[in-house]
Amino acid sequence: KLRVIFWSEAYSQYQSVIEKDKPLVVVGNSSFSGEFIEIVADQAFGIDEFVDKYVEGFKIWVDIDSISENAIEDMASKLEKSDKEIKIQFFIKNGKIKKNYIAFNQRFSTSKRNIDLLSEIFGEINVRLLISNFEKPAKKNGNRWSKN
Repeated sequence: KLRVIFWSEAYSQYQSVIEKDKPLVVVGNSSFSGEFIEIVADQAFGIDEFVDKYVEGFKIWVDIDSISENAIEDMASKLEKSDKEIKIQFFIKNGKIKKNYIAFNQRFSTSKRNIDLLSEIFGEINVRLLISNFEKPAKKNGNRWSKN
């Protein structure tokens, strides 16, 4: 179970993105408390805002032995296009040989539809979002500011 705690300052800043039954991306410090994982929120984003600001593309793990060539070739024709350039990082496994390839300047959307399509082709566990360098905001520590 997950519990997210918004102290008054964070709540007043991010209350506009908090809606019942709507997923959030929360940035903060986490800890375990009994059966809960607790996150004290420093920042919160709606999914669409987070994707637009911080998602650079996809990471995809591919086992050549378990996927057809046609599936990979059909991928590009099925994905939604976008004006935004993204990267697709492939981690290829062929038996014991592992290679890493990055396709730069791809014009595909990072939409939920594309995530679902890639998950269908490569398996849900094999598709991840490629997040840009995201830094947590500085926090006040006594009389000093520091990064956690």
